[in-house]
Amino acid sequence: MIRTPEQYVESLRDGRRIYLNGEKIEDITKHPQFQGPINGRALSYALYNHPKFKDLLTIEENGDRYLFYGKQPKSAEEAGQKKKSLHHLHALGCRHERYGTGRPGRFGEL
Repeated sequence: MIRTPEQYVESLRDGRRIYLNGEKIEDITKHPQFQGPINGRALSYALYNHPKFKDLLTIEENGDRYLFYGKQPKSAEEAGQKKKSLHHLHALGCRHERYGTGRPGRFGEL
């Protein structure tokens, strides 16, 4: 199952110890330095669950949904679909794994 943006943000409040320039960050989700990346990743989760983008960005296997971009393509058609899904995510300002445009998105704007 693909989590929601809210579940993603909440998962970051797991007691991890984060330091930035020697300062301990108590709650990474509220620190201004991390708002862009967190919002961009949360936007990705919103899109994965949005009816308009669900079939473009996810696949269904064995009755569950998975992120398409993380799947190794097995055909030229799947490789083209992966490229198309990454293009859409980048254009919308999403951040995921090693990809992103540098523009922070906001998941509440869908």
